[in-house]
Formats: sequence, C-alpha cells, structure tokens
Amino acid sequence: MTGFSANNVKAADYGLSNPRVDSEGNVTWDCAYFGSYNQTATWVKEPIKWRVLSVDENNNALIVADKNLDCKKYNETEKDVTWETCTLRSWLNGYGADSNIEGIDYSTDSFIDEAFTEEEQAAINTTTVINNDNPEFGTDGGNDTEDKVYLLSIEEVSNTEYGFESTFGSDSNTREVANTEYTEVKGAYTYYGSGFWMLRSPGSALNAVSYVGTNGMGFNDDHSVVDPSDGVRPALCINLSSASIWTEAGVTDSEGNDGVSRDNTIDNPIVENGVTTWDCIYFGSYNQTLKGWTKEPIKWRVLSVDGDDAFFIADKNLDCRKYNETKELITWEMSTLRSWLNGYGASSNGDGIDYSTDNFMNKAFTEEEQAAINTTTVINNDNHSYETDGGNNTEDKVYLLSIEEASNAAYGLENTFDYESKTREVKNTEYAKVNGAYANISSAYFGNGFWWLRSPGRNLDAVCYVNCYGSGSYDGMAVNYYDYNGVRPVININLSSSLWENAGTVTSVMTSYGEQGTESPTPTTDPEETEKPADGIEPTSEPTQAPVVTQAPASVVTPTIAPAPVQTVAPTEVSKADENVSKTDEVKTFKLSSVKIKKNTTKITGKVSVSKATVKIKVGSKAWKKATVKGKKFTFKTAKLKKNTKVQIKVSKKGYKTLKKSFKVK
Repeated sequence: MTGFSANNVKAADYGLSNPRVDSEGNVTWDCAYFGSYNQTATWVKEPIKWRVLSVDENNNALIVADKNLDCKKYNETEKDVTWETCTLRSWLNGYGADSNIEGIDYSTDSFIDEAFTEEEQAAINTTTVINNDNPEFGTDGGNDTEDKVYLLSIEEVSNTEYGFESTFGSDSNTREVANTEYTEVKGAYTYYGSGFWMLRSPGSALNAVSYVGTNGMGFNDDHSVVDPSDGVRPALCINLSSASIWTEAGVTDSEGNDGVSRDNTIDNPIVENGVTTWDCIYFGSYNQTLKGWTKEPIKWRVLSVDGDDAFFIADKNLDCRKYNETKELITWEMSTLRSWLNGYGASSNGDGIDYSTDNFMNKAFTEEEQAAINTTTVINNDNHSYETDGGNNTEDKVYLLSIEEASNAAYGLENTFDYESKTREVKNTEYAKVNGAYANISSAYFGNGFWWLRSPGRNLDAVCYVNCYGSGSYDGMAVNYYDYNGVRPVININLSSSLWENAGTVTSVMTSYGEQGTESPTPTTDPEETEKPADGIEPTSEPTQAPVVTQAPASVVTPTIAPAPVQTVAPTEVSKADENVSKTDEVKTFKLSSVKIKKNTTKITGKVSVSKATVKIKVGSKAWKKATVKGKKFTFKTAKLKKNTKVQIKVSKKGYKTLKKSFKVK
C-alpha cells in the first residue's frame, strides 16, 4: 500500500468520486484527462485518460492509467532488484544514475518529462510508496520510496475500495486492461484486446516481478524482470484543486463500456488551422473488440446538425464486407451491402439474398433506436470522372457516403476527393480487422483502414472507396473484392429522442476532446514500414484464402500463462508450403520456409521468404491473429499448445495471392 488516504468520499466541487459497484458486481470508475503521451502509432501526443481509484476529503485523487501507456522492462538486465533499485522506477520519475542498479541516467529521458508539463508535474503529489514483501514467497520488497509516479502493488490491485477483485490470484475483469497502439508497437503482448501489466511487488525471487495477466489474474511467481512484453500502467496522486490542468473524462466500467458526464449539446464540425473537430455521440451498439464478442456503444461523428436532425458517420470502420457478393454490374440500389445494412429482403439486391433476419440494422439498433433513425432520400449521382451511372435514388435508414459527401468541406472533410487527407483517415475496430479489414502498419498511418463509398467507379463492376491515406479513388475497386474494405455507415437521427449520449469530440489528428496534439520524438523502437497498397481495381487473380467466419466462437478461453520471452534461436526446418502459382506470379507471392511448433510452449516461430510479409496464425478454433514479424522471422504468442492442436499459418501480400499451410502440434 501507499501513504495515500482512501476515504469513501466525493471530491468537493470537482465531480470525481470513488469507484462504485452495482448489484451485479459491475464496477464503475470516474475518469479524468491529465497530461499527454504517445498513444497511437502516429507519434502524436494525446491526453492521457486515468481511472480514479480513490479521492479524499483534501481533494487528493489516486489515479491509474486507463490503458498500458508503454512497454518497458522492469529492469534493463536480469539482476536481483527491488522497486527502489529497478530502472523502471528511475525512468518513470526521471531519476539520475545513482537511483538504479544499472547506473543509467534518466534525468533527461523519462516518462514524467514526456507526459507532463512543469505545471502538471507540480500538481502531482510525492507519495510515500510502501514496498511490502511478496505475501506468498516472502521475497524482500525493499525500502519504502518517495515517488511521484509508480506502479501498483499486489495489495493495491486486490483492494475492493479501488474497485478491484479482492482475490489476487483469480480472473477478474476489474484488473483487465488494454494496450494503446503505441504500446503494442513497442512490443507489448496483446490477447483479445487485453495486455499484461507489471506491478512493483517482487515475485518469487528478487530477479522476478509480480504482474497481472490478460484475464485480470494476478501472478506473483517467477516472471522475469527483463520480460520485454509487459505493459507499463502508471499510478500517481494529484491534487484536484489544480483544476486548470485536468478535465473530466466521463466514466468507464469493468465491462469495458465508456460513458460521459457532459451535457447533450452537439454542433457542426469546426475547422481551425487545418484541423477538423467533430462532436461525437454514442448511439446503438455493435461488436467492436474480440473480447467475448460483446457489443459496445457505437461512437459516431457529427457531420451536420439542423435543429433536431443530425447526420452522423461511424467513428471507425465497424465491419468488413464485400460491396456485392458477386462480381456484377451493380449500383448502390441493387448492391448486397445496402440490403445487409438495412435488413432488406431478397428482391432488393441483384444476388437475391434475403437479409431481413441477418443484418447490420437489427444487430446494431433496438426497435426503439431504429425508430429514431430518419429514412433519408439518398441521391446516387454518376461518377463525374467517368460518367458511370449512379443508378436510381433510394430511401434508406443506413447507407454509405458518396464522392460528393466524402469531399464536403461543410462536413469537415478535405474538399479535393483524391487528395490524401487526415480528415478522411479512419481506424478499424478489432472486430472489423478479424473479419478481414486491411490495416496499415507503417508508422505514419498505423492502423488506418480502407472504407467503401456508394458511388460507382470507372465501371459498374467497381465502386469508389477511400484508402488508408485518406485519399479517394475515382477508379474504384471491384465490387466483390474480398476482405479488404471496411464498412463505415452513415445515419440521420432525430436528436429529440433520449436514446443517445454525448461522446465528447475527436479531431483529424486523432486526439481527444478537440485538443490538437504536438509532435514528439520518434520512439527507439519504430514500427516496421510497409509499402503503400496499390489503389485501383481488383487484380486479375482472385484471392485464395477461405472466408473469415463472422460468428463468435462458442467460448473464448483466455490463457493464464505468461508468454515466454522471444528467443532468437532459428526455428527448425519443416516441410515447405505448396506454392501452387505460375511462374509469372512468383515475384508477387511469399512462401513459408520454416516453422517451429511444439506442445507445451507458448510461442510459434518461423521464417518467411520476404521480410515485409504479413503473417496470420489461427490456433484451433480461435480467430486469425497477426504474428509479430521482425526481419524474416515471425513470432506468435499463445496459450500453451496441446498435442494435435491444429495450427494454420497464412503468409500474404495485400492484393496478391495468399499461401496457407496447416500443421498439427507434435
């Protein structure tokens, strides 16, 4: 425990309270924005969101980061250390060389200087950090320390007053935490959206440290202090009377739902200094993370407001589907995507597919919410570059933007359609990615996806889209192009309903609540650059991979065992994957040259023939997940493998053939 006084009170006049537990055991934490740090892989700082663990009568608040903010070793080399002498403490606080066992000077390169201004640092209380021994093994916790920034202890992450499950060694969503994109790029392990996070308490020996696993279970045994895949989730105590340097950030709960405590007023987009700010709302719910395939509130950006009528676009790509199931000459009116979005019957699309019982509308909105969505006369103009017929106008509740709408400056979007622009960049949800949506992994555009428009392309068997750089394509992509483009719906709703709530703002530089980020130095570990995918119509050869199943598995099992550290030993040679390609295709394909899979391990390693390949792995019935590729070697961390578990590996290049190989664990 720390020297912080935890009283069951509300901070006077500041609107922040202690955690609350409802009748079903769901915990709700108030949240605040304080400081800023790199969180996406665009290397632009964003406000840090913190959960309030406790407030006292003196308006002091103990807060912990809402997500893992970075990925660092507890100590740079494997030595016997305590919290007092480890390098992580020195890096968090900006201490000099005499404060850690390695003699590394962090006074000019630290978390505290990177995350907080001098004024913000002054508002952080210096806390007496109590470093207890390991309660099971008796490992020495070392001297107590005086720190501004620190990690939580075993006792603190088992404290019910802070909203945590009281049993340290049990699974609990109160301790589950996600990694930021920046943290993932730095090497943090992620499983179904959750990461590992270190505690300051020692493990079973002084060269080990306690931590929390992806399913919220605490571990206090032999986890190495040099493990490179653990997230850093800082905690600190601030005085809320410094009201000018923090802002409310609504609430979050142990089910992964976010809310806001703001008035329900929204307005049209604002453009200042080339940066667009959109007001946002939550309306409806949809699968967005892989964690149990549970629905979460959908966040929408406000494109325009006219009295009680408002026009919205999804903040992220919500799914990944073909524009039309078959390659036909098709318009928006007869496309299968329009029918799926709205729940139309077989007569409403050219392929004769009945979507009346399996559709986006029914999955995303209740009957009451559907009634609040206005039916819109959707104008389907021709492609003015190629004069391709846009087809009849339609009457829809849910639809996609057109070329004209995607370049409407009044909506906060760049007015030249085929220019790269951050105003049109968009991320994919995890659910959309699992269903096949392309996501760029280069540093400047990390996580950006492609998204369909409804306007026709060069021909009626192609449709326009926006690429990951925010540039629109007049040529378009084949209407039945497989698992690539995201679905980013738009709707018009009546604001007089009480079915929506304010969700703050976002900007075209991807920051929260309209605060434009500032450039920060590129991190030591830079993400691997990839080639820009080519725009244009589908390649002549169809992709060969099997469709991704969009239904959730019967059950999702989260591993409770920490992944083994990545090894550099070359994998053993096994049979090569069959290429099955013509000589003319050979330069555009990848082959799987070797792979290492053994039972009772927590990783799968292998090699590919080209360093910039994308490797996806499926273990048993789990969803496809990306493996980490460094150079030509790839590593995938998973739960311990059992004999005869089927492992499928795909090695692909965007837009070209995909090679797939299946193995059984030895």
